Amino acid sequence: MRQLLLERRGWEVCGEAKTGREAVALALQTKPDIVVMDIGMPELNGLEAARQIRKSLPNTEIVILSLHLSDELVYEIVQAGVRGYVLKSDANRDLVNAVEALSLHRTFFTAKVSEMMLDGFCNRKPRGGQNGTVRDRLTSRQREIVQLLAEGKSSKKLPSP
Repeated sequence: MRQLLLERRGWEVCGEAKTGREAVALALQTKPDIVVMDIGMPELNGLEAARQIRKSLPNTEIVILSLHLSDELVYEIVQAGVRGYVLKSDANRDLVNAVEALSLHRTFFTAKVSEMMLDGFCNRKPRGGQNGTVRDRLTSRQREIVQLLAEGKSSKKLPSP
C-alpha cells in the first residue's frame, strides 16, 4: 500500500505503525492530513485508534481498511468520525481514490459499503426508546480494556492510560 500511495506525485507517507497505540502516537507526533488504518490492529484496534486520533486531531481525515463488511461495523466507523472505508479486496482499485477524496474533505466508501449504507438507511426502523448497544455505553478506555483482554492480556499487564 505504501508504494501505491507513493506513486502519486506530491504525496508522502510520514509514518507506519504496527499497533493501534503506535498509530495514535505517530499521528499526534506527525499530524498527518490523512491516516490510512487497518481496522484489525493489536493493542488498540483501528476503530478505537481512529476515535482517539479524531478527538485530538479533528482536521485529520481517516480511511479504514477492513476485510469485513457489516452494518454494525460501518455504523461504528461513521460514528467515530471516519469518512473513508475501503475493503482490502478493493484497495488496489480504490485506496488512491479514497485518499484523494479525503484530501478534499469528501467522504469515500467503496461501492459495496455505499450500497450497504443505502440499504440500511432505506430499511431502518426507528429506535423508539432504545438506549443503544452495550458497546455504545462503554467508554473509550473500557473498549480498549475489553480488546486487550480478548487478546489474552492479563489485567495486571494492561497498560495504563
